[in-house]
Amino acid sequence: MRLYKKAAAVLLAAAMAVSMMTACGGGAGGNGGNGGNGGNAGAVPSAPTLEEIVLPKDDGEGEGTTTKTPLDKANSWLVAFQNKVANARAVYFAGAQSSYSAAGTQTEELKMVMASTAGKAYADMTGWGLEGSQKKDHAITLYVESGKTPAVYALNKSAKAGIKVPMSTGNTGSPAGGFDFSDIKIPANIYLTEVQIGGTKYRAETYVENGIKYYFCFGTNQQPKYVIEKKPEGGTDVSVYQEIVIGSDKGMCNLTGYTIYTLLDSDAKGNMVLVNGDKTYNVAIDESTGKMTVKCGESDATEDFNWLADLLNEFGKL
Repeated sequence: MRLYKKAAAVLLAAAMAVSMMTACGGGAGGNGGNGGNGGNAGAVPSAPTLEEIVLPKDDGEGEGTTTKTPLDKANSWLVAFQNKVANARAVYFAGAQSSYSAAGTQTEELKMVMASTAGKAYADMTGWGLEGSQKKDHAITLYVESGKTPAVYALNKSAKAGIKVPMSTGNTGSPAGGFDFSDIKIPANIYLTEVQIGGTKYRAETYVENGIKYYFCFGTNQQPKYVIEKKPEGGTDVSVYQEIVIGSDKGMCNLTGYTIYTLLDSDAKGNMVLVNGDKTYNVAIDESTGKMTVKCGESDATEDFNWLADLLNEFGKL
């Protein structure tokens, strides 16, 4: 589950409406990052390393014992849990994911908080990914509204400000990907097995879908604790769930305290146009220097929009 890429796809769907968000010049000044490194996602512990995981010796894989037996879906904890999520009025997930290459090199780490309720969704992610041999930090916070007037919001948590990008119906997507079990497709053939992580043995359910072998490891509360994905090319994703709440979004799906600027479009000069109340702001980025300037009528409002420069810099990393 390349979760940052999934969230980035949602954010980029909004950004497609504004060419200035991916303007040449490599950024828009500011301090770098979107303020998402602190707060909820940053407090989540890391996923276990590959060295801590012992998979069952099923199908010629793993180092543990052979434990795989066919499992009727009526007795599947995974099926039961997915049904609970699908029928819940609200859900909250906090956890982390690490990705590894076929050679065992860690290529990505993400810590995240995701929540949804009544046509609204929130995702906060912070971490890093390898691009070539370089580590690149990522921080992204999204709020998504579906329904008759769908929109994607890119938020700067530290400044309590953000951009609202209205979207056409059906184009918002979900920033959560498989992390909230919303788009997991469970095949007919599913098996019960056992996985050892950090010296502890867990009941696990496993299946293969699109060439990927999945292991869902459960705690005694019958909720997922770990998810391991073995890719056909040899790579591995490992996810850990620190907290799962069914029936509450823990207050994450609201914009209370945020100042939101709605994206209208671009003006005749190609500048981004933002509106808040009765005020209109024209945002220009110099393509040669990457410097951002913001005007409200004839007044220079650039210093009030340093948070926007930080957001646009994050856009440039996607």
